[in-house]
Amino acid sequence: MRPKWTPTHWIIFTPESGKSETWHVMIIPDPDGEPGSQIAIGRGDKPSADPDWKCDASGTWTWCGMPTPNKRPGKVTVLEVSGGHRV
Repeated sequence: MRPKWTPTHWIIFTPESGKSETWHVMIIPDPDGEPGSQIAIGRGDKPSADPDWKCDASGTWTWCGMPTPNKRPGKVTVLEVSGGHRV
C-alpha cells in the first residue's frame, strides 16, 4: 500500500527545443523493483496504476520505460521540494 501522497520532488524535463515540462511528485522506494529503485507518484495517480516515472538502482530515471518523455532529446532533472537539491 502506498503512503498518503505528500509532494517531495519536482521532475523537470527540459527538451533541446520547446517548453520545459514539470511533474510534482512523491518519490518512494519501488515496492516491486530491485533494491534501491524508486518510483515517482503524482497526486492524481491511482494506487493500482504503474507510475510514469521510475528510477533504477543506478539512479537512471525513465518515463514510461523511455529515457525521456516520448524519446525527445533533452535533460531530466529531479529537485527536492524543500531545498532544491538534485537527486
